[in-house]
Amino acid sequence: HDFNGKIARFKKPEKESFAQLWSVSETFLEECSIAPRKLRDFIDLLRQKPFKLKRGFIEFWVPLFLIAKQKYFAFYEDDKFVPNLSVDTLEVAMKQPQKYYVSTFHLNETETKLFNKYRYFLNQVESINPDTDTFIETIKPFLTFYKRLVPYSRQTKHVSKNSQRLRVVLENTEDPVKAFFDEIPRALGFSLNGLEQDSNMEEFTLRLKETTRELSAAYSELINRIEGTINQTIDGGQLSFPENKVLLQKRFNKVKKEQLKPKLKVLLQRINTPLDDRQSWLISIATAILNKTPDKFTDDDVEAFDSLLKEYLYELDNITDISTKDIDSNKEEVLKFEVTSFVRGVQKHLIRMPKSKNKQIVSKMGSIRNLLDKRDRQTNIALLIKLLQEEIENE
Repeated sequence: HDFNGKIARFKKPEKESFAQLWSVSETFLEECSIAPRKLRDFIDLLRQKPFKLKRGFIEFWVPLFLIAKQKYFAFYEDDKFVPNLSVDTLEVAMKQPQKYYVSTFHLNETETKLFNKYRYFLNQVESINPDTDTFIETIKPFLTFYKRLVPYSRQTKHVSKNSQRLRVVLENTEDPVKAFFDEIPRALGFSLNGLEQDSNMEEFTLRLKETTRELSAAYSELINRIEGTINQTIDGGQLSFPENKVLLQKRFNKVKKEQLKPKLKVLLQRINTPLDDRQSWLISIATAILNKTPDKFTDDDVEAFDSLLKEYLYELDNITDISTKDIDSNKEEVLKFEVTSFVRGVQKHLIRMPKSKNKQIVSKMGSIRNLLDKRDRQTNIALLIKLLQEEIENE
């Protein structure tokens, strides 16, 4: 090794007696650029003529040489990339050399161009002859990107197939070389051979940007969907915060608090919270509905939120005193009715329906009307009442 001021570094030995050993060791690394070689092959090479080195010296030389040259090859335990080659790692490897592999970096023109597309995407400096440090420097931002995704964004299927496949690669990859030149291109619909064409290389770069952007935005899109569900339920239009919050507060400012169930009490508290931040308020509403924060939602939870919100607001409507002045007849229609049965007695119900849903309702009315018997009005009424009772009993 060489010592320059405060920095010590390995270098080629100057003694003639080590020249052939060093040359053969370098040749072994060069051969590892053609195909990965087992560490066992390197050890066996040193045991043969002309060296016939003893075990003790081999256990000294192999780790020393590999550490000196570690920038120029990738080291694997079975199929798992070992990013930091240390004395301790090599001590273990020397005991089971058949499990460890060496693969020297030797990129062709297409691989070099592709690798630098990744670096350009990350705003990193172009690299002509990348080494281990360069590969680790380049893969780390991708792995960090995945780790920063919230649980919802890591599993939702409300993103493109390309984004889903890229996400799987970033979650499971153990080898930056394989990730850059095989797994990521394949996830985005390309092969390394196909990327030899400049047009495909540019298309690949665009897809990489689109998929990472889509994954980054997945949670924000969930928050937008939550707000959209709230808006459709209370108004049916394109509301924005804090208008939607104010409308909900006005809608339930006369609620009979003594009749509130615990779950409704929590929801009402969240509706009336002094939070003046859009995202925080929407998160608090969603959490009150499903008892978990949206960042931990599954796709099934998203569907459940859509239905449960309507159910909870319907329950609040039915324990709220309401008068004509509380209703904007231009935006909603309010239906109030009673159903009497000998078993459950009188049941009062109130439904507030955004007028934007009238078209949908009229369409369904037409379908139902076609099924009714025009000659038997009494049977029709009995049928509709039974259906209404069934819907009410299933609440």
